[in-house]
Amino acid sequence: MRGTIFTWTRTWHPFGGTEAIGVPFVSVVVSLDDAPVRLTGLLAETDADVRIGAAVEGTASVTRIGDDDVPSIRWSLRA
Repeated sequence: MRGTIFTWTRTWHPFGGTEAIGVPFVSVVVSLDDAPVRLTGLLAETDADVRIGAAVEGTASVTRIGDDDVPSIRWSLRA
């Protein structure tokens, strides 16, 4: 699935349940290209120069939250 970054945040401090993700991590809200829908997920490039409107591509992934593996979307910047 493809879309553009609607908004984002970079988190520098771990908080309850996110220890397995590592820091920093970038959370994004993405507007899909082919549907009037926005989805959240993590950006694969944690040190990237992230900007609103950047093109991204998402793949199904799993994120560990606490002791659970949770289905998620991992977004990558498109060139």
